[in-house]
Amino acid sequence: MPTLPGSLPTPGRPQSVKLRHHRPSLPDGCRAGLRRAEEDHTLAFLTASSMAALNMGAYYVLASLADWKAFFRWTVPFRLLTCAVFTFAVLGGRAPSGFFGVGLW
Repeated sequence: MPTLPGSLPTPGRPQSVKLRHHRPSLPDGCRAGLRRAEEDHTLAFLTASSMAALNMGAYYVLASLADWKAFFRWTVPFRLLTCAVFTFAVLGGRAPSGFFGVGLW
C-alpha cells in the first residue's frame, strides 16, 4: 500500500485524511447580497420547467404501461418543433448558445 512521504500507516487501521473546507470568494457584484433582482424570474422558470419535465415523464410512463402507441406517434413532431424553437432562439440571439443542447435533448 503506497503511503505519503513522511507518514507511517498504522497496521490494521485505515488512515484518515483531514480536509479543510474551502469557501470560494464571491465576485464584487455579489458581495452586496445573494438576493436576486425583483425582475429576475429564474427560480420561477426553473420550478415551472422542472414540473413540466416531471409531468411529461409521468405521461410517458403511463402511456407505455397502457400500450398507447398513438401518444408516441405524436411525440416525434413535437420533439422536432421543440428542437427548432430552441435552435432559432439561439440563432436569433434570444438565448445563449447552451440552449442548442436543450433543443437536442
